[in-house]
Amino acid sequence: MLMAFGTGACRDTGSTTQPTTKTRTSASAPTAAQSASSAPSGTTAARYLNRRDVCSTLDHARLTRALGADAGNLGKPRFSDTRISSLANCDRQYGPAGMRSLISLEVMTSKVGSVQAFYEGMRGAQQRSTAVADVPGVGQQAAVYTDPTTGPHLVVYDGNLYLSIALIPVNSSATEQLNTQELLVACAQHVLDELRQR
Repeated sequence: MLMAFGTGACRDTGSTTQPTTKTRTSASAPTAAQSASSAPSGTTAARYLNRRDVCSTLDHARLTRALGADAGNLGKPRFSDTRISSLANCDRQYGPAGMRSLISLEVMTSKVGSVQAFYEGMRGAQQRSTAVADVPGVGQQAAVYTDPTTGPHLVVYDGNLYLSIALIPVNSSATEQLNTQELLVACAQHVLDELRQR
């Protein structure tokens, strides 16, 4: 099972060229949380509370410095909430018209325990089709991989939160000078900081 980085109708930003993404099968939030509930619930990790507008958790200043002007959301942020989990999605564009990159963010929080089992299942499914490398220092576990169609992705789990973030450039010249893993790690850490319950 792979996470979905969907695209919606783009608002008018003056560009005729927009990033496209490969549609993937997404786990529903209830299924995800059922997987999560099978994991041990005891954890020293922080607890997280999801947001309806998860785009507000992105580090827009850092992303603007790295990718160019903030060009707004690609489609409306999506959010679903059930008794056992919540799932939020955001697709945000950065850069000049015709050269925009897309940051695609998906955050799931469980209300019934750790999401470790869900993270491990998603990571295992991904590594059947592409190389996956562990990334220390982000949450309890994190990994990075590059999808041949959509580019670099980072997945993280910490306590009751699962996060997937991708940088999808419209063409490689927009990001070829970047350390994309470093950028994704910094952005993921910012999201964790924003959603952590104090």
